Amino acid sequence: VGDNIMVGAKSGINGNLKSNQIVAGYALDPATGGTVSNDNFGVIEFIKSNEGGTFTQEDIDAFYILSILAQIEIESGAPLPTFTPKEELLLSARNVHKYFKNGELTSHVLKGVNFDVYKGEFLCLLGESGCGKSTMLNIIGGLLDLDEGEIIFNGKNISNLNEKELTAYRRDNVGFIFQSYNLMPNLNAKQNLELIGELVKDSLSADDLLKTVGLSDKAKNYPSELSGGQQQRIAIARAMIKKPKIILADEPTGNLDSKNGKEVMELLCDLNKEGTTIMMVTHDAKIAAKCSRVLYIVDGNIQGEFELSNKFSNEEEMERERVLNNWLMELGW
Repeated sequence: VGDNIMVGAKSGINGNLKSNQIVAGYALDPATGGTVSNDNFGVIEFIKSNEGGTFTQEDIDAFYILSILAQIEIESGAPLPTFTPKEELLLSARNVHKYFKNGELTSHVLKGVNFDVYKGEFLCLLGESGCGKSTMLNIIGGLLDLDEGEIIFNGKNISNLNEKELTAYRRDNVGFIFQSYNLMPNLNAKQNLELIGELVKDSLSADDLLKTVGLSDKAKNYPSELSGGQQQRIAIARAMIKKPKIILADEPTGNLDSKNGKEVMELLCDLNKEGTTIMMVTHDAKIAAKCSRVLYIVDGNIQGEFELSNKFSNEEEMERERVLNNWLMELGW
């Protein structure tokens, strides 16, 4: 596009050409006496969140401006800045596909899903029923195999683990919160926590966790003696007792009324502010607005990503919901 500034396609993951990836860069022209090397070649990469996404004129203008900035850096002799992620990467999903067969029919549920999860964030996978969000969560949790792609957790590929290795992965790394609670009906609240705590060497105190979720007085109550909101708070405490590296929450407010749903979300937000990494799936945009980042999934594809602060006051909640809803409507929500 002029003055040695180049824009072109980039080879994507595993060498496959991705139509949603493009690079803009600057290099001294060897024909005019310059020598291209690591010291005088600057590259900026732009990736659309959805494969095959269309680049707008604003995108192209951004490529050009940032390429000029790279050119200025190179010609000034100053070292190019090193990219440093703001957060530490915990998990990466790359080109994840999942198929379900029913007789002669095959459903393609996940269609090349790509995203990252960073330590300490509260990530939401938002979408309508049947879009593949719970399938994606179960794959990350080691409850379901993927058919193509890979999941990298803490630098290790967990996509091809055997059953024994998957059991160890779930035990040592993942806490689960289910929509239907999944408490053991023949155990009281405290025993439900202690059962999971016995799986690891250094578990948290069941009594302390019951206090954290505000249910110390329900320690000896059985699930049938608890309300839905109380059962879900016990389920959250159960997920925490192993000190997991990530909590996976599948529609945690789906079976609750608005009051109990709000209380459960406040508890999850408090846990996240204390440093717990949480990935949640929901179909409710109001619930999603409480998270720090939202991925919008439609028919097995990530259609967009929206950043939200994970620290907010009650006065800001309505504004967060409004901004998120406006973004979703632009994507066809």
